[in-house]
Amino acid sequence: MARGGINKALVQKARDALQARGIRASIDAVRVELGNTGSKSTILRYLQELSAVQAPSGPVALEDELGRLISSVAERLQEAAKQAVANDQTRVDQAWQRHAQAQEQQRELVESLRDQVRRLDAQVEEHRQRELAAQSYTRDLQTQLEAQQRQLTQVQHTLDEREAHLTALSERHDHLKASRDHYQEQQRTQREQELARHDQQVQQLSKELRTLQASLLAKQEELATLNRANERLLTESRLASRQALTDSRDYSQARVEWQQLAHRHQQAQAQWQTEEAELRERLRAALLKQRSDALYRRHEQRQILQLQRLLETSTHRA
Repeated sequence: MARGGINKALVQKARDALQARGIRASIDAVRVELGNTGSKSTILRYLQELSAVQAPSGPVALEDELGRLISSVAERLQEAAKQAVANDQTRVDQAWQRHAQAQEQQRELVESLRDQVRRLDAQVEEHRQRELAAQSYTRDLQTQLEAQQRQLTQVQHTLDEREAHLTALSERHDHLKASRDHYQEQQRTQREQELARHDQQVQQLSKELRTLQASLLAKQEELATLNRANERLLTESRLASRQALTDSRDYSQARVEWQQLAHRHQQAQAQWQTEEAELRERLRAALLKQRSDALYRRHEQRQILQLQRLLETSTHRA
């Protein structure tokens, strides 16, 4: 059925107008004359009917009709080939567009993964620095504690030496006392001098003992302070160790998340490569089909030329 009000009379009018201007009444020319309305198959049918009605009988009419038929077939073949090429080009453009969109999505995903990896690396480095700082602080505390313990050992050794000296002095005092009793009559003057010197030494040693006891008390208080500081430092060290353990766990969890993201990235990369291979294969198939269609059109054109030559030969013979 004719579309847009096209009928046989309108087609005949358009054909006559073209022939009057010296233009061959092809399907496209008639359709343009009609205002680009009507289907080509309908216009071809009306042209064939008009040619059958107006063509005179005899060989010449048959050859004209065959020529028009070949021309119309050639035009239809060319239109079909153009439409096929246009459809193939549309599909190729759509495929390239999907491919470009997929590449853009992949680039965005890769950039997001890289940002996450950089943030995780920064967090890991921060945790590592904190752990190193805690370890260094713990080592410093341990060094201070060892130095204080060595100093306390030296003080204790000095006290032991003082106590041994006091013991020796006590023994000497007893010996002098016994000698005094033994030599009381004969060496009173000497004994009194010795006793005076002994008393002086005892007083001096007593002063030294009191001084050492006071120093010992001070050292004991200092040791208690050091012990309290040591306990506080040990508590801080434990807290730092716990924090380092927590940071290590956070680092492990962050690394697992990073590995999961890397795995997702590899999967997306593999999927993109698969889609790219499919698109390349479809593009290659479309190009091969386009080339095949071009070969087919050239073959049809050669056949049309051969038919036209046969028509011209038969016309000259006639």
